[in-house]
Amino acid sequence: LLAAVMALWTWGGVNVARADEGDPVAKALTVDIARDAAESGVDPDLLESRLELQREVDAVLDPLIEKYADTYSAAGYTEDGNAYIAFVGEVPDEVEAVLADHPRITARGDATLSEADAAEVNQAVADAVAEVLPDDGELTTLVEPETGDVEVAINERRAEVPVETA
Repeated sequence: LLAAVMALWTWGGVNVARADEGDPVAKALTVDIARDAAESGVDPDLLESRLELQREVDAVLDPLIEKYADTYSAAGYTEDGNAYIAFVGEVPDEVEAVLADHPRITARGDATLSEADAAEVNQAVADAVAEVLPDDGELTTLVEPETGDVEVAINERRAEVPVETA
């Protein structure tokens, strides 16, 4: 078991020595990266790079999302692995200025709904559909704030009938 743990900790060149010995969270993240790399076959340095980008995105975007909550629409990742933040209307000048120092994070304007408005529309759609939903149905709704697209999925639960065998 000890050999397996040691192999896990040093998988692909990622090792606990990279983490601050006094920081149990950093140590755990290093172990998680090594495990994820071993399970997925993805280069551990790529996984570590993605984690660092996520930390940067959280640190940079969280305060902007809070400050501009009335026009904030969505945030996510592009196909090339970079991050973005979207707003209803124009991108605030302060956001553009902050992101100038973070080339892997971009801003988009002209989203359809703010995050808060999308949540309200989502609830209204869910309430309207739930009124006509069969008692045994299961409802899932999603309103995409950036585009305004609405998805509704209804799954009917089917009663299982036990089958008797002779």
